[in-house]
Amino acid sequence: DPFTMAGVWASGFGTTSEFGGRVVRGYPEDGCEDLSNHAEVRGNVALLVRGTCTFVDKARRAAAAGATALIVADNTAGPVVKMAGGD
Repeated sequence: DPFTMAGVWASGFGTTSEFGGRVVRGYPEDGCEDLSNHAEVRGNVALLVRGTCTFVDKARRAAAAGATALIVADNTAGPVVKMAGGD
């Protein structure tokens, strides 16, 4: 299945996390509000697009919906933006 992925992510903080599942588009697509399709996102990898909110906000909303990981698609013209954020 080309839309399924799994792995182990190692952070720079000495921790690891497992992720996996199907890649599922979140709604709203920019993740700037709570995801309305949390039942589909739960246990899967959330796919969101850039928008007006921060990457941290997107990650928090994906995690709150039960996503195991987050992919943010660059849907705008121009240079790729480096994702950054703080807690």
